[in-house]
This record gives sequence, structure tokens and C-alpha cells, in this order.
Amino acid sequence: MLIRSKNDRVLVEISGSTEGEKPVQFFFKPLTVGEKTEITGRLKPGSDMGEMLEFTRLVISKTLKDVKGLERPDGSSYRLEFEGDAISHDCLDDLMNLEINEKFITVAGMFLRGVPSEGSIINPKTGTPLEGVVVKKNSVA
Repeated sequence: MLIRSKNDRVLVEISGSTEGEKPVQFFFKPLTVGEKTEITGRLKPGSDMGEMLEFTRLVISKTLKDVKGLERPDGSSYRLEFEGDAISHDCLDDLMNLEINEKFITVAGMFLRGVPSEGSIINPKTGTPLEGVVVKKNSVA
């Protein structure tokens, strides 16, 4: 059985809907108990959509550490920017506008439960494994 530390990077590839397009590679870090407590403490029963969005932004800012396979309109590679150890607000805004943002948000949220394994990322609408998402078990970045 594989055990992960907070310094590990877990590669998750997410494919879009365009046939033949390479998947985007996201590198996530496992959350510490303190980070999970901080994040879940922000979500209250009956939270409105704005509070849910801020909750999602916090999860992503704490877990995502790198991304490959995205490019800017001028053809240059997209790079994450950080404010301390968290992703900048501008990058979060960019990522929330991806074509694959529903898959991306679902994956990031799974890190609250621990490091997801292959096939463990479930489509919340269907209850089946989320198509176009691959967790690379032994990834190191």
C-alpha cells in the first residue's frame, strides 16, 4: 500500500471533450490535517453559492502545485503564480474558467478525503467513475 507525505506531488491527467487533444496534467499535494480542518471549517450547513465558490477556491489553492498542458492565446505555456504557498487569485480565476473545470473541481475536492486512487473519482451526477480523469498512482514531480 502506498503512503503519501505532504511533500509528494500526485499527477492527475484530465482530458477535455476534443478528440485527440492531450490531457492537462495537474500536480496536487496531499493536504495536512491542519489544512483539512481549516478548509472544512469554512463550509457551514446551508452555505450559499458564493460561500461554496470560496470553499472550492480554498481547496484548489491549497492542493494544486503545478499544471502542464495549458497554453495562453499567444501559444506560450501557462504557468501558475503563487502568493506564499497558495495559488494567486488570478490563477484561480483562470482555472475556474477551464473547459474541464467541473472535472478539475471534483478532483481537487477529493483531496479532502485523502489522496484519490485510480477509479475513485466519482462523477457526482451519475455516481460512476469520472470519465477522462486518470490518477497516476506512482507519480512524483
